[in-house]
Amino acid sequence: MRLTIVPSDRMVVVDGVTVGNLDLSSCDIPTDVHALQWYSDHGELERVGGKNERLLALPKWAIACTSVWQVAYDRHRNPPAPTPEQVEANARAWRDNLLAACDWTQLPDTQLTDSQKQLWAAYRQSLRDVTTQVGFPTNIEWPTPPQ
Repeated sequence: MRLTIVPSDRMVVVDGVTVGNLDLSSCDIPTDVHALQWYSDHGELERVGGKNERLLALPKWAIACTSVWQVAYDRHRNPPAPTPEQVEANARAWRDNLLAACDWTQLPDTQLTDSQKQLWAAYRQSLRDVTTQVGFPTNIEWPTPPQ
């Protein structure tokens, strides 16, 4: 295993996979550690102030850091399913984006004919009405925009 730990950056790299913004407070890292580099069977500990130390065994705190990295890595690879509130918020955001994308169709200086404007207005109303569909927010029949 190739390992880099930079406590001040809250970063751990395992075999080239970086996870940052980690809470390493539970790892009991000595306060004078700037970084650790580990190369399968040996490593180097870089201390604040520049005094480096060769390592032949991985310190317990470094093993604890790899456990924190693993939990964060697993969470990233297998995120929890969205909550019903998140699903609804995402559906509303998508609807709002679709509405914003066709705002121009209702402007007075558009090149659309009155009948085309009416088609777009009906489409926009259908978008507003998706929240009243029986399947909302998980099973939405999105309206088709006019051609």
